[in-house]
Amino acid sequence: MPKADFLPGRDGFHFANEFVNVIAKFPGYGTIETGGRCGGMAYAALDYWFNGRLPIPADAALPKDGTLLADYIYKRLLDTYLVPSAINFITWTLAGDGETFFHKGVTRWTKEGEFPKLRAMVDKGKPQVLGLVKVTDLREIGQDHQVVGYGYEDDGKGNLCAYLWDNRYPDREVRLTTTAKAAHWNLSEGNEVWRGWFVEGYGPKRPDFLQDGALLREKETSAMHLLAGGAKFVVPSVTELGALGRNPREVRQVGAGSLAYIADVPANGTLLRERSQEQISVIEGGTKHAVPGTQWLDAHGRSKDDVLTVPDGGLDGIPDGGALGA
Repeated sequence: MPKADFLPGRDGFHFANEFVNVIAKFPGYGTIETGGRCGGMAYAALDYWFNGRLPIPADAALPKDGTLLADYIYKRLLDTYLVPSAINFITWTLAGDGETFFHKGVTRWTKEGEFPKLRAMVDKGKPQVLGLVKVTDLREIGQDHQVVGYGYEDDGKGNLCAYLWDNRYPDREVRLTTTAKAAHWNLSEGNEVWRGWFVEGYGPKRPDFLQDGALLREKETSAMHLLAGGAKFVVPSVTELGALGRNPREVRQVGAGSLAYIADVPANGTLLRERSQEQISVIEGGTKHAVPGTQWLDAHGRSKDDVLTVPDGGLDGIPDGGALGA
């Protein structure tokens, strides 16, 4: 069962897709709402993965609108409508499952066209976003879904399986299977049947609030934070901020609760040093390890240019994993 190195419990968000989107408000009538941000969650999770496997926030509570992560997921949901393959949600809904004079049908499109695409991506070690099609009526198209596909099985006899992270089921591996004679695909959770699915053609972006060197402060608070390796570090004072060569005008004010969804420990492989210290540390497995010198950097294809500077005392909260060998 070939799989890319994507693990739902490590690389997927730990909250379920229970977002509610307010599309419009009409005085005297109320609001028009839609449920879920499946495509945004799938795109955002892969944004973390493809950008050096930035640490997924540990919080399992649904982030509120107005926080950085919730708003970013919504933005990425809108991006899913702009990829060329998004038209498949419409054309596949209108098409039948079986072959006609005009087209192969959803069943063959999936098995003969899209499954090989997923297989090729997984064989390159790359997970991908899949668009799942269920309905045959455009008025019900909101029931379609978007997930991350990261593995497959093919027994050579027409029995196929796609391994998924389905954002409705946090931290669990989900399977989408079919047989040689079956027209549809069965999901291992929820007793669901899907007509077919397609590879969306996702392209990665890095969340702007996780750019190295970003400075953030939540509304109605004074605490400043510096971002490095996808994690936040407290900047204890304006004096320390100045010593880092930064100034208060660079600090971005963000929604209350945003920082709970930014990790405290950077991504594996992140090189760090405190502002007034020469010692360089590297993050591995949630701990920091003292780098013995430039020879270690050279041997691992790294350089001092890769080292990120954090405030003095910033590494105190990261467990010590000991010094590395030369």
